[in-house]
Amino acid sequence: MPETDGNARSIMLVNDTRPDRHYGCQAVVEGLLVFLARAGLRIPFFHPVGKSWTTDQTFHERVAQVSAVVVNGEGSIHHSNARAQALAQIGPLCRQTLRVPSILLNATLEANDARIYTHLAQYDLVQVRDRKSFEEMASFGLTKPLYCPDFSMYHDFASARMAPPADPPVRIGVTDSILPKVAAQLEAMKAEKGFVSCDIRIQHNQSASIYDYAARMAGLDLLVTGRYHAVCFAINTGTPFVAIESNTKKISNLLQDVFGDTRRVIQPEAVAGLNVEAYAGWSAKEADDLARFAKERPKYYAALAQAVAETIKPGRAA
Repeated sequence: MPETDGNARSIMLVNDTRPDRHYGCQAVVEGLLVFLARAGLRIPFFHPVGKSWTTDQTFHERVAQVSAVVVNGEGSIHHSNARAQALAQIGPLCRQTLRVPSILLNATLEANDARIYTHLAQYDLVQVRDRKSFEEMASFGLTKPLYCPDFSMYHDFASARMAPPADPPVRIGVTDSILPKVAAQLEAMKAEKGFVSCDIRIQHNQSASIYDYAARMAGLDLLVTGRYHAVCFAINTGTPFVAIESNTKKISNLLQDVFGDTRRVIQPEAVAGLNVEAYAGWSAKEADDLARFAKERPKYYAALAQAVAETIKPGRAA
């Protein structure tokens, strides 16, 4: 149908992960909201993580009232899991049935089958959060998507750090991991060595502010984590870290983009013999890499904003 003033330059945001009560998810969605608002887009409708659009009676009705559908990919599109399939299918749904543009933002793509990429090819715009995702899309013959760092880093948390991290470290923080065995090992390490908790999950008695969490992170001299978004906060606050790889290679992919190597990530089987203090401080090269990455991030977001604006043009039929 033709656009009216009511639906001009408005979108539905799908896979709103804020209900997960996780500082990383909170930072991603808050970053997306600011980014999309600065691009001149309104967001009257949100579709939450974990809610199937196929059984939501209001989904089609709401899409009919907007100019485009924007999907938050985050760490969802890997190994052709059920969520990956559901999010991928939104591309052909929008193109073939609903007749509105679809945009996939902030995605990591890993170990999916051809069916997923057949669907992703129907999206009008795809942006991935690591360059490693280029390779898999190219292997299925798809055009290289845009690259932009994870939207949790759309915020600038550098000012949260009040002093350089001490070396040797005095205050060492620990998060959990999505892998149960690693999570148990990290919990035991924290108790045994007196490390402090820097859990990225939002507890009910804690502030949900991502700036408060960034301040907690910046108060550490070293972080030990099995969480991708905790690594993002560490990079953004200048906090040295050692990370245990997650259920995909997303942490390694991030470090490759930032540092050109994966020295600060270990595999789950290496946790038992981990020498935490070996990762204290930044090398001169790492400090330069962090400064370069911080300087480049706004350029990537600006290029993506232009691509989004060109995809969702004023006056385009919804």
